[in-house]
Amino acid sequence: NERTDNQKKLRNTIVQINKDTNEIIKSFESMNEAAKALNIGNSGISQCCNYYKYTDEDRPNCYKYSKQYKGFIFKYTV
Repeated sequence: NERTDNQKKLRNTIVQINKDTNEIIKSFESMNEAAKALNIGNSGISQCCNYYKYTDEDRPNCYKYSKQYKGFIFKYTV
């Protein structure tokens, strides 16, 4: 159980957001849970979440075009 508790601490909660209205559609306990529930790849979700971790001034180029994935915005919750 200790390993499971540690894994839970490392998880980032993800929210799926409507790109047109900015309304939260659904919350997921992990990126993998979101990917499985929506039947999409978790790498695209990760890229989108990482896009919103930065400001326009300090965002690495690798996240420059990752504002949305499969028509949705994904963000880490704090």
